[in-house]
Amino acid sequence: MKTDVALEVADVVLMRDDLRALPLAVWISRLARKRVRQNMIFAFGMIAVLVISTFFDLPLWLGVLGHEGSTVIVVFNGLRLLWEKTPRLT
Repeated sequence: MKTDVALEVADVVLMRDDLRALPLAVWISRLARKRVRQNMIFAFGMIAVLVISTFFDLPLWLGVLGHEGSTVIVVFNGLRLLWEKTPRLT
C-alpha cells in the first residue's frame, strides 16, 4: 500500500537497486525538457504567425497546411530523442 503511494507521487522511480542509472535518468529528463521547450516555442510562434496572417487574407488551405506542417515538425523534433547517443555516465 505504501509502495503504491510512493510510486504515484515520485518524480523518478528506479526499478532496480542500481543507483548508477540515476545520472542517465537525469540526462534523459534534461534532454526531454529541452525538446519540449523547443517544441512549445515553435508551436506558439507558428500559431502567432498564422493568427496575424489571417488579418492579411490568408487562404484557409494555406493556414491548414501551415498548422499541420508545424505539427509534423514538432513531432519529428520530439522523435529526435530516439536517435540521441546515450553518454557513458559511469
